[in-house]
Amino acid sequence: MRVKARFRGWLRVVAAALMVALLAVPAVIVYPLAVSSSRFFEPQLTAVSARWFESALAPYWLNSTLLSFVLALAAAGAATALAAPAAFYRFRWKGASAGWLIDIGAAVALLVPAISLAAGYFRVFGEGNLLSLALAHTLLAFPFTYFSLRGGLASLDADVADAAVLLGASDCDTMLRVLLPSLKRFILLGLVLAFLTSWDETVLSVFITTPDTVTLPKAVWENMQRERDLTPAAINTIVAPLLSLAILKLFLSSLKGRVTAG
Repeated sequence: MRVKARFRGWLRVVAAALMVALLAVPAVIVYPLAVSSSRFFEPQLTAVSARWFESALAPYWLNSTLLSFVLALAAAGAATALAAPAAFYRFRWKGASAGWLIDIGAAVALLVPAISLAAGYFRVFGEGNLLSLALAHTLLAFPFTYFSLRGGLASLDADVADAAVLLGASDCDTMLRVLLPSLKRFILLGLVLAFLTSWDETVLSVFITTPDTVTLPKAVWENMQRERDLTPAAINTIVAPLLSLAILKLFLSSLKGRVTAG
């Protein structure tokens, strides 16, 4: 029995390792491509070159990266600002019909295909300006911040809010000064997920922006259609580790918070 249990344990480890390797290959393969002198993948790296990193410093790529960064920050901030009162309302008045409508709306925004949303925005705004793109990104980011805060509020005792109200705090004060300070990890989690959702969004950027508005995903898509160079690989080797470190730090702080609370 022990031999069988040990064999099953090793089998699970091997299966998990193979799954991780399969998922990681597309991400890892970008790094040798970024330092390759060729436009195509070669099993044996014959020549190392920094040409794609030099290309990444061109104004076209720098401007698109900066635009995506600012847009993602704006969308994440706006989504959090909208999600906080919505989640508080759902927490404070659990039986209200409007609360269920907020849940349904957030779920629909999370599940609706980006191409359907892009088609709708295109019909409404046409090839709109940056504001319409920011609104669309905020809509895509909202469910992540909302459900993150909903999960955090569900872990709190409802009596805390009732006690604050009995002591004379308004609903706004209860939300901002009593509940949200206890949900820093959940707020940060929602912000990161919202940021990544906006940062990586391509379909809306292609459909509803003018040719002068080029986000980084749109620049990558257009580049692969025309030039087929490997500048996006070089950008990824710089940006991906930074984002990964931010997510890892968030995970470690969340884990530390749970251990401290326990």
